[in-house]
Amino acid sequence: MAQRLLSICVPVALFFVFGCPVVPVTPPPEAVLEGQWDIIPAEPGEFALWSFVAVFNADGQLQSIEGTRPDGATASLAATGSTTELDGNAVTVSIPQGNVTKVFEGTLSADANTITGSITDEIDLGDLEASLPAGDLTLERVVEEVDPCQGVQCDEGETCVDGQCVADDPCADVTCDEGETCVDGQCVADDPCADVTCDEGETCVDGQCVADVTGPDPAAGEAFYAANNCAVCHGADATGPPSLVGVNADTHFDKLSGNVSHAGGTVDGVTEDDAANVEAWIASLQ
Repeated sequence: MAQRLLSICVPVALFFVFGCPVVPVTPPPEAVLEGQWDIIPAEPGEFALWSFVAVFNADGQLQSIEGTRPDGATASLAATGSTTELDGNAVTVSIPQGNVTKVFEGTLSADANTITGSITDEIDLGDLEASLPAGDLTLERVVEEVDPCQGVQCDEGETCVDGQCVADDPCADVTCDEGETCVDGQCVADDPCADVTCDEGETCVDGQCVADVTGPDPAAGEAFYAANNCAVCHGADATGPPSLVGVNADTHFDKLSGNVSHAGGTVDGVTEDDAANVEAWIASLQ
């Protein structure tokens, strides 16, 4: 009879092992708690200098509670035999210690990064007389910062910055002498006027503000001479007769404006600058 049962069961067992698809194991709901959580007591009392961390394993079960002082001293409790239950967003952690089971009850936030609640009794970490006080406390998930450039491969001449490959700074390893600045990998003399702001009517020259120098414009004088048909009397090169060579701007202005008699007449709106420009143009022809 035993042999007959064995002959029936073995093929059935083989069918389930080799003939059925593998069903993935669904993690328990408590697995969402995996990782490290800072424990922040509402009333730390005499243990205010201690910082506490709860460590949950991959199944969401409390693995240990660890304490650290600013001087580097540490204390820990291996939470052997503890149980964690997650019902919706209600978290219950039972921690047996001695003859007493100490219970933490809290509420998990929607983003699963905070648990607010309270613990019934003080938790003794044993070493250095460190204890996690009873009462209200908050657990905050310790989120490790991820390097955005981790795994990013850049081409030669590029460096990863915030997850993106950017061209290397050609001036990164260039040291210039005083009075020079690196531009595109080369040291060039600083512009002495780069940070100089001058008043209106002034221009920066070699780092100093100097008054703008303006003068007659020969090209404007030539245009004025042509526009007012001065060549009819004085010739294309102003040599006449009558010649204008050597005549100063004041005389040009007096005659063109009508201050003194001028056979060629006057020019409406003539200015002293116009007369100076004409003088400059005639002088440029000599």
